[in-house]
Amino acid sequence: QIELLKELLDLLQDMVVMLLSLLEDRFHEPAK
Repeated sequence: QIELLKELLDLLQDMVVMLLSLLEDRFHEPAK
């Protein structure tokens, strides 16, 4: 069960990183 939790956390981390990069792009767009 702990292994599953680890994999879930890894997935969450990847998703958070992707979301942050998407938000950054969103914020930098209007500045052009």
